[in-house]
Amino acid sequence: MWEPLRNEGGGSVSYPSENRGGDPSLRFGGDPSEKKGDEGTPLKVLQRRNNTPTPPQPVDREVEEVYAAYPRKVGKGQAIRAIRAALKLAGFEVLLAATQAYANAVGAWSESDRQFVPYPATWFNGRRWEDDRSTWARAGRAREGSAPQRPGERPEWVARKVEGLRLELAEAERQVRIARAQNENGNWSYDLPSAERDRDRLRAAILQLGETP
Repeated sequence: MWEPLRNEGGGSVSYPSENRGGDPSLRFGGDPSEKKGDEGTPLKVLQRRNNTPTPPQPVDREVEEVYAAYPRKVGKGQAIRAIRAALKLAGFEVLLAATQAYANAVGAWSESDRQFVPYPATWFNGRRWEDDRSTWARAGRAREGSAPQRPGERPEWVARKVEGLRLELAEAERQVRIARAQNENGNWSYDLPSAERDRDRLRAAILQLGETP
């Protein structure tokens, strides 16, 4: 709304009223896109803030130290997230000690057996640091003290191994679903190919033992 104003020469000019309703952002030829938000921040600025991707969390010393202790270095992005979650459950000293103990156990495995070491994300998401550490010994040791096998009977160590691999496979398949959903939403920090390789490796390991995944 415009109001008349007398100037010194007797004529009149008009100017926009500041308190007569309407959108303040449009007065004096304002740009509608510069409309203010609830707290006075221009909407353009708010929109830029909302569209700015969240920067990745820094990797702190404790997370990096636990990751370095794990005997397999793959899928680091997912591993870091899994370790952060595990630290909230177990604490740094407990988690690091368990990870180092597992790495020491793996160090006694044969080269062919080391292909069965889970991806770090699978191990930490599965809370494997809580496992009975005697189960980290390889099957060869278990066979040495096992009872004689009956004809056609599946060795006890095979049953235990298959059971553990199926648990790892279930977690690996969950990680594949999570990574696929995140990728579909544009979050490429989740490594879908690595998750799929981990899943396929576990399936092959179960088949190698004569069982179905």
